[in-house]
Order: sequence, then structure tokens, then C-alpha cells
Amino acid sequence: MQRYGAYRDSGIEWIGEIPEGWELLRMKRIGSFAKGTGIKKDEVLLEGMPCVRYGELYTTYEHCIADPASFVSDDLFSRSTRLHNGEVVFALTGENEEDIGRCVVNLSSEALAVGGDTLAFTGHRQDGRFIAYSCNSKYLRLR
Repeated sequence: MQRYGAYRDSGIEWIGEIPEGWELLRMKRIGSFAKGTGIKKDEVLLEGMPCVRYGELYTTYEHCIADPASFVSDDLFSRSTRLHNGEVVFALTGENEEDIGRCVVNLSSEALAVGGDTLAFTGHRQDGRFIAYSCNSKYLRLR
């Protein structure tokens, strides 16, 4: 069932047709990528400034970060890459192939310090939930 009045060829074989008026852009054209800064296990606190570490992307959070599970000191937070509401973070490493590239969106009201072995996608004006959903889809991850 088509939901748009007109479609056109995307120019990319595996995508096929897209709605007329849509534009295809690489992610780097709509936002910025920043590598996370290292947060060691012994630097994680029970309270303080919120953070997200790469292992939590596939053990703690399924689709989004609503309530941060880890915290760091104010000093470490001030030196860290930050992820704001609606922005997406990707795992660069993992225990298996499925973990690598997994991403979640920050839906908390706070900025999060982003740990090492991660890649933050920031500064975009898109719906971060859609970006995370799309990037985690089986079809995209097979490409």
C-alpha cells in the first residue's frame, strides 16, 4: 500500500523507489560524528554526572536511554564527549559481530558523557528514534 502520491527511483539499487520530494543524504551531511572518550570501570560511580559506556549499548539499553545507569565525576564529565537528548550513540566494538554498530538514542533529559569504543552522532535535527531504529534494522546491518 503506497502512502505517498508519487514515487521516484532513488538511484540506489537496494533502496529502490522513494517518495517524490525526499532527498537522499549521507549521515555526515546532516550531523557530526565524534568518538567517545574513555571511561574506565573504576571511574564509574553510583551517582554523579550521567554517562553511557559501549557495553551498555547491548547489555543495558534496548532502543533508548531513558534513565542513565552509570555515572562519572564532574571532572571526567567535563572532559568527555557528550550526547544530548535525541542524539544517537553507536558501539564500535562488541563481544560478537551483532554487537558492533548497535546504537541507541538518548531520550533522557540530561547530556551523557560518552565512553570509549563508541561513536556519537550529534548535531542533527532528525528524530533520533528513527535513526536508531533504522540503523539497527536487520536490512541495513546486512549492508
